[in-house]
Amino acid sequence: MPGGKNKRRTGGKQDREKEEHQEEEEQPQGQGQFKFDFGGNAGGPTFDFSNPAMLKAIQNQLGALVGKNSGYFASLPKEVRTRVRALKALHKTKQEIDTAYKKARDELEKQFMEKYAPLYQKRASFVSGEVEPTEAELGPEEEQDEKITIEEIKDKKDEKPEEVPKGVPDFWLVALKNHQELGEYVTDKDSEALKHLKDVRCKVFQDYVPSKEQKETKEKAKKGEDAEEEEEDNEPLHGFVLEFEFAENPYFENKVLSKTYYLSYHQSEELFHHSESSPIQWKQDKNLTIQKVTKQQKPKKKGGRGGRGKGGQPMKSVTVEEPVESFFHFFSETGILSGIPEALEQVEDEESLLEEDYHYGLDIKESLIPDAVLYFTGDAVQDNYGGFDFEDEEEGDEEAEDEEFVPPQATEKPAECKQQ
Repeated sequence: MPGGKNKRRTGGKQDREKEEHQEEEEQPQGQGQFKFDFGGNAGGPTFDFSNPAMLKAIQNQLGALVGKNSGYFASLPKEVRTRVRALKALHKTKQEIDTAYKKARDELEKQFMEKYAPLYQKRASFVSGEVEPTEAELGPEEEQDEKITIEEIKDKKDEKPEEVPKGVPDFWLVALKNHQELGEYVTDKDSEALKHLKDVRCKVFQDYVPSKEQKETKEKAKKGEDAEEEEEDNEPLHGFVLEFEFAENPYFENKVLSKTYYLSYHQSEELFHHSESSPIQWKQDKNLTIQKVTKQQKPKKKGGRGGRGKGGQPMKSVTVEEPVESFFHFFSETGILSGIPEALEQVEDEESLLEEDYHYGLDIKESLIPDAVLYFTGDAVQDNYGGFDFEDEEEGDEEAEDEEFVPPQATEKPAECKQQ
């Protein structure tokens, strides 16, 4: 699976609260005042970087130097410049290999996605209860936590048998809530809607050419950037589509909610370009991403003083809509963090917010969808490096063996610790 831009994410709510607490404890006296004296003891100029006007002026000066030739290469001996020409020729060959690598990688991903598709379709039929697995399709039998005795069976003989649910109820809801990155954004109200989630799918595409309107929007956003990036915008885009299929529910009309991520290449590095989401058609008073709040509003002055009092008018009550935390912000333009003020404060700008949203899309594509059953059962434990530890009986057996290990005598050479 293709990766994304190497950029650190803001992390979850608990991580943000921890970071804020650490910042409060570690904040030094007078933080934010950065002064540099480039004259030493000679009384040279002092640059105060806490002054917004001075900081902006310095940034403008430095920005004007970006991409300009320093003249160093031209000053080199002819023989050295000739060797550099050979190095540039090698680099051009490398770029040609990069192009071939990108095409091969995209084609390989497409081929394997086609192999995954029938497995995911069968998974969806098992989850929905449309199809029951055959004996040959069952995996190894798992031990139950508790074994039922003969006496218990006799006691339950006269009891009315419980109705067996169809398929695997709440499969995707539980998988989402167990996901380390996504689960913390699923609220209790979201859970009621996500109970109706039938399937989550991913489709990849290549050679997408943006429309004229999309190009104009992108050009405005990238105004002032170098010509190399403008040239790359003319290349076809690729990406993936995430589809969330829902049964009929009391919250929205959509049968499928989708989000499309468009990606581009900078040499061999894959970069986020932009995303598009299907708007949610909420039923009346069922929008889970907002809350209605009544506020007091001062009336417009009409000759007298505003508010209550001599010549004034009474305060007016108005109802406004405010965003609240919800997983369904994922289908908005700015993504899943839109309803969390603390998270928005940590994001530098809208572009960074969209980058964060892209990483959550990758989480769904590269971990939730492929390993959904392991998230449902709780067997998937994501480590700090993005990999997975799978809890099984063999690991438990190894731990039991370790507990029985008898350490050597002090006179013997200590045994090396067994790496878990």
